[in-house]
Amino acid sequence: MRDEMRGDLVRESNTQHLEEQSMTTTYRAPGRGARVLARIRGPLVAIAVPFLVAATLWRVVPSSGIVEERVRALASLLGLLLIVAALLLARFGLGRPGAVAPIVAPSAGEWTALSSPATRIPSHGTHQYAQTWAIDLIHTPADRPRPSFGGARASMAPEEFPSFGMPVHAGADGEVVVVRDRAADRRSRNSWSLLPLFFVESFVRGILGWRFVFGNVIVIALDGGGYQAIAHLRKGSVRVAVGDRVSAGELIAECGNSGNSTEPHLHVQLMHRPRPGIAVGLPLAFVDSPVPERDQSVHWPVRPGADN
Repeated sequence: MRDEMRGDLVRESNTQHLEEQSMTTTYRAPGRGARVLARIRGPLVAIAVPFLVAATLWRVVPSSGIVEERVRALASLLGLLLIVAALLLARFGLGRPGAVAPIVAPSAGEWTALSSPATRIPSHGTHQYAQTWAIDLIHTPADRPRPSFGGARASMAPEEFPSFGMPVHAGADGEVVVVRDRAADRRSRNSWSLLPLFFVESFVRGILGWRFVFGNVIVIALDGGGYQAIAHLRKGSVRVAVGDRVSAGELIAECGNSGNSTEPHLHVQLMHRPRPGIAVGLPLAFVDSPVPERDQSVHWPVRPGADN
C-alpha cells in the first residue's frame, strides 16, 4: 500500500512537471551542476571499466613481493570505487532542469510508451547520455498485433514488428547537426532466453559510447533552443544530411531496430548539447498530446502536409 502511494505521488509530481513543460515557450539551459556531471559521466565510465579489468588481470600474474601485492590490491580497490562512482553519477542528477518548447509527435497513429518520464525520472533508470526525460515508443495498431514478449520464438526479424518502417517526423523547425545511418537493424531480443545476452550487449555498448547505444540517429538543433535526438532508426532510411533545414512534422527517417534495442521502437529525447555523451537531458513535452505514461497508448493524427 505504501509503495503504491509512493508511486502515485511520483507519477503526480512527474505529470505536474510535464504539464508545466508543455506550457514552456522559451529555452532555458540546465543548471551548472547538471552540466558538470554530464561532462564527467562518460569519461568516468570509459576509464573505470578498463582500469578495473586491467587491475584484475594484474592480480592473476605472479607477484614479486609484498609491496607489489599491496599495490595490486589498491589498484583493484580503486577500480571498484571508480565503478561505484560511475553508477552513482549515472543514477542521480544534480541541479535544476532546463526547459525547451514542446515538440510535435514523432510519428502518426497509435503508439504505446515502453519507458516514459511521465512514470519515472530518469525514465530509463539513468542520466547517462542525456536520457533523463527520454521516451521509448512502439507502434500498436489495432489491425496488426505486436509480437508478445516471451513468445514461441526467441528472436524475430525486425520486419515482423509493426513499428519497423514507420515514418519518423522532425519535432520542430531546426537544422540537422548529427546523422548516423549505417548501423544494422538487429533481430529482436524479446524472450527470456535472450535477456542475458541483451544485458551483456547493453553493458558493452554503454562502455563503447552513445553511438553504439543509439544506433542510427538524427540530432536536430531546434530553432527555439535545445536539441532533439531520435534514435534506433532503420538503416538506410535517413532522408536528411548534416546542415539540412527541417520543418516540424517533416519526414526524416523510418523506425528501426539499430543500437541497444530489444525490438523496433522510437527513442526520443531532448538535450542541451548535440552530443549525448556530454549533454544534459531536458524535459519532454508534445504539442499533440500529454506525454503518455508507461504502457499507456496515445493516438497522434496525421499532420497536415506531412509525408506519411
